[in-house]
Parts: sequence; C-alpha cells; structure tokens
Amino acid sequence: NMTKSLLLLLAILASFSTSAQVKSVELGPRTGINMDGEYGALTYGVYVQVNWDKLSLHPEVNYSNLLGDDFNNTDAVYVTLPILMKYKIWKGLSLQAGPQVAFDVDNNSYGIFNQTDRKATEFSVITGIGYDFSFPVNLSYRYLSGIGNNDLGNSSINIESSRYSQISIEIRLYRPKKNAE
Repeated sequence: NMTKSLLLLLAILASFSTSAQVKSVELGPRTGINMDGEYGALTYGVYVQVNWDKLSLHPEVNYSNLLGDDFNNTDAVYVTLPILMKYKIWKGLSLQAGPQVAFDVDNNSYGIFNQTDRKATEFSVITGIGYDFSFPVNLSYRYLSGIGNNDLGNSSINIESSRYSQISIEIRLYRPKKNAE
C-alpha cells in the first residue's frame, strides 16, 4: 500500500533528522517546465530543504499543468507533493530521488477523456540531478514516472500514468548563515 510506504518513509526521515545535526534549512519559490517530449506546460510552487552534510530532505508543493498540447491549452491541472532526498556528490551537484503524489484539482474534461476516465490521484517516482549555486539559485532536471495505470476502465482508450521531464529553477529566499565554530 502506497500510503503505508509513505508513512514509513516519513517515520524513517523523522528519526534520522532527530539523530543527525541539521546544518541549514532553506526555503523559497520554484518554477519550471514539464515536458513530455512533444508538449510543455508550466509548474510553480514552494520548497523547503533541510540540509545535513551530504544529504538533504527536499519536500515541495507545486501547482502543475500536465498533458497539455501547448503552454496555453493544458488538459489536466494537479497539485503535486514530491518528497525528494538529495545526495551531494560534488560541490553543489546532487542526485535527487523520491516519491510524488499528484492530486487532480481540475474538474474540466481532458479533450478526448472525461473526468470519469482518469484517476484523481497519481503516484510517481522521481529521479534527477541538480545544482545548488553559492548564490541563491538552485537548478534541477528530473524525470517523473507514474506508478501503475491511470485508467479507471471507463474509456475505450488506455490512459497510462504520466511520464515526463521537468526543468526547474528555485530561488532561496531564506538560508541562515552557518555558525562560526
């Protein structure tokens, strides 16, 4: 069960965060483009990042357009909640991975699909790479792959789970200075 898995992950992360010393916490807005190879759509939201030595916890809340045929005509609007772990491999360069849950918040039809054809909640796995600059900007490239089939069985067309790439930029509005020791 995905809910039990997410709760277990959060419990492990909570126990880890209390046993390891947090180096810094940062937060800020983020924006980007979701691309499925043919079309693109905007995503924007906020993030928090809790940093340890080489590991960071990076949850986000985003408003994302998916499955669009251009930047002005998107077919599905989601609120996405990714929870990523970032592992710093060199200077600001990091590998990213984690789960995401996406909630459909648009009640309109999806072109050839209608509201009863597509699941309202979708689970995905994210992998990617990012760079946190010394100035207050983070860049990332991610690949998101939906888990399972997104079809409710009401359509003659098989609706697969989302698979797309995302390029994003984050602006650090808050990052306390490190204590001199």
